[in-house]
Amino acid sequence: MKLPSLKTTPETYGYLVIGLLALSWRIVLAWQPMDRLVVFTVSDDMFYYLKLASNFVLGQGVTFDGLTLTNGFHPLYFLLCSGMIKLGLGRELLVHGLLSLSACWGVATAFLISALLKRWGVSAFLRLLGFTLYALNPYVISLDLNGMETSLYGMLLAASFLVYIYLIQKESAPGWKWSILGALTALTILARTEGIFLPLVMLGHAVCLMAQRRLTGAYLRGYLAAAAVAVVVLSPWIIWNLVQFGTISQDSGKIFPYIAQLNLQASLGRTPGPWDYIKTAFHHLAWNIYILGNMAAGVPYTVPKRYLVFWIVVPPAVLGFILGRYGLRGREILRPLKKFIPGLIYLLLMFGYYTFYHGASHWRYFYSMLIVLIPLAILAFSGAGGNGPGQARRFISLALLAVFLSASTGILILKEKSHPHQREMYQAALWMRDHLPLAARVGAFNAGIYGFWSQRQVINLDGVANNEILENMRCRSLGKYIQQKNIKYICDHESAVAMYFRLFSGEYRQAQLKPLQVFQSPDSDSRVMVYQLQE
Repeated sequence: MKLPSLKTTPETYGYLVIGLLALSWRIVLAWQPMDRLVVFTVSDDMFYYLKLASNFVLGQGVTFDGLTLTNGFHPLYFLLCSGMIKLGLGRELLVHGLLSLSACWGVATAFLISALLKRWGVSAFLRLLGFTLYALNPYVISLDLNGMETSLYGMLLAASFLVYIYLIQKESAPGWKWSILGALTALTILARTEGIFLPLVMLGHAVCLMAQRRLTGAYLRGYLAAAAVAVVVLSPWIIWNLVQFGTISQDSGKIFPYIAQLNLQASLGRTPGPWDYIKTAFHHLAWNIYILGNMAAGVPYTVPKRYLVFWIVVPPAVLGFILGRYGLRGREILRPLKKFIPGLIYLLLMFGYYTFYHGASHWRYFYSMLIVLIPLAILAFSGAGGNGPGQARRFISLALLAVFLSASTGILILKEKSHPHQREMYQAALWMRDHLPLAARVGAFNAGIYGFWSQRQVINLDGVANNEILENMRCRSLGKYIQQKNIKYICDHESAVAMYFRLFSGEYRQAQLKPLQVFQSPDSDSRVMVYQLQE
């Protein structure tokens, strides 16, 4: 029997070359030595997962410190980490293995974006362009290799959008296909809780369909089938949270808005008023537009003066492009975007949430927006009309884009380093492993690296993986909690220890900490301190 042959179009070779380059970047980074990984890409939060999963596999329950249950994690990635630990891999091999999986998920997401564009009939070359913009995007590569659930979440989010667009295009799709969408949506939420915006997107799109008189009975039955399956898949996680904590809310991020409020109050020297919050929100708005614009173009924004250049150059350039391609009918650019109304809704919801509610101002929070922003940009470009440059010129431009994005990756990851302060954290963890008593109980605010690598009992003190401490922090009784838990050592960045003790310690002061060991990089003022508590 003759096997079917793949079409060997120029775009096919483009996918092969760009895909291998994108995967190679990720795999090379995934197998860097550990002392480089914790500086380049891997986040401290990865080691919360690994410590939680290690304790779970050992039969101690879902606990970071062996004492207190926590729901400060995303369950799908936690279960994956637990399965990897069950394989008996060594600590470093476990990290490299998880990063390698994340590398594959990241490239798979780029293929899903290309498939999404194909659903709308976008030309082969523009689909390849969208694939390249995502697969080689330096911000995406960095976050794919952060050791957390990010890459898995991105892949499931892109798959959910792809299946949803397919079902909307196929009005008579059977219920079992909508059930697949429900399962994918639930898995996306289990991969990262912000996936809860997906049902809101579908609800918003249903309202749009209703306004257009396109919400048929077939669609309604499909939505109901998807919702029913999603509830079934989510129910074990929901029930466990209700039984253990009496709520489905995760406590891992609750303290940070409170800390932001206290720091704003400290910087102003008074209680913030409404105008202070409005100014802060608009500052975040301008800064976050700048971040998202740089992320979409793959331009590292690490030099602050580029902020002003961005606002002077980019808006006129975009306006000039629109007028040049569409003339005075610039609003025609919106016509192709109507194909992806769910993506527009998602982008607005997520951007609004992180800008005005969460108060986020770091590019790691905007990762998932690229999954819809890049297809939207390609759709807008596809509506510009005209045949464009010849094939040779198009592929030369694509090659130059690949070189530019790869160079940006080198700047963002290798030169600037995502987590330069974590080298000292890793060194401190290894020092505690070798010098502190086996029964030592250590407190830490950024506790992931210390907890996993020190092989000592580390208690998280900022509430990320410790639900019971939150009330102590609100009551400013952190010192009392430290005494109750018989914590004898504190390890963290000197600045973090100072801030948390100032905000939450009440009567228990930092002066009661005796420095044991100092870890400081020669090119940084930040110091990691190991303290012993004075009686």
